[in-house]
Amino acid sequence: MSWNIDTVLPLPYDTNYFTTVLTRYSFHHFLDPKAVLSEMIRVCKPGGIVLIADVALAADKVGAYNKVEKLRDPTHIRALSYDEWEKLMMNSGLKNLRSASYELEMELEKLLGSSFPKPGDDEKIREIFKNDIGVNTLGMDAYRSGSEIYFTFPISIYVGNK
Repeated sequence: MSWNIDTVLPLPYDTNYFTTVLTRYSFHHFLDPKAVLSEMIRVCKPGGIVLIADVALAADKVGAYNKVEKLRDPTHIRALSYDEWEKLMMNSGLKNLRSASYELEMELEKLLGSSFPKPGDDEKIREIFKNDIGVNTLGMDAYRSGSEIYFTFPISIYVGNK
């Protein structure tokens, strides 16, 4: 096995090269998700599998989610709504489309410890999460357990065959 670090647009592989092409927790970093998906499909062999796992939210939650994520991680571009994901996948040309979802639970301080907010933004993030407990504007179901704040990333998995 080998690992290559390169650009995503275009992917540095021949057409119909892989039997499985997947990405996990990265689509919200891409400026052009449609182009990235097209590249994933291009490098996948006919009949092969294309799989994406990433955040997906209700349309009314995306704006607030993106705001706090950009504070936490300046490389965050934009999370897609469920409707945007469905449209993207339905228009992709992939067959046998399937999806599933799960929640990835996190503790806020642990997440902040592995994040790169600008100085002072960590306090803004704490305040946003604290104010979202019981409100769920972010779509992350924030709650307090003892003195800690927990929440869940809403992850969806989309898969189809070329």
